[in-house]
Amino acid sequence: LKPFRMALLVANQRTGSAVTRWGPTEQMFEDALQAAFAAVHGTTRQLQFTLYQCWNGQVPTLEELNSHDAALITGSKYSAYEDGQYDWMRELEALVTDPKRRVWIFGVCFGHQLALRALGATVEKHPSGREMGAASVDIIDGEMQELLGRTTISVIEN
Repeated sequence: LKPFRMALLVANQRTGSAVTRWGPTEQMFEDALQAAFAAVHGTTRQLQFTLYQCWNGQVPTLEELNSHDAALITGSKYSAYEDGQYDWMRELEALVTDPKRRVWIFGVCFGHQLALRALGATVEKHPSGREMGAASVDIIDGEMQELLGRTTISVIEN
């Protein structure tokens, strides 16, 4: 089998003690995704990453994005609901909504908020502050069920 190619769209750069404690943002996502992918596929298929430091203006073109099997927009210190967004955020939103996009895009925290905002949802600050917890999400797409090896996933918010 050919390797599964993931575009990692990094929306934040860790600095200071956070890097010492958890490593670079992209390393945390790579490690977690590699472990999950290996749990489902074993050694029969490899997972390869292409990093795009979007927060620093390195947003892939549509052609670059479409050369992957999926993409993930990471979390960020930035807010998806604030006005006056940065150019790179508008570029990511354009990729999410581009009708010529052929790859799955996943988002984590900021990433899913940005994607939902791009698709027309209202994204706003919760009046009571941050919400934390876990929820189960049913996967209804057969191709995605096969890729993940399950029909339900747990999502943790913090």
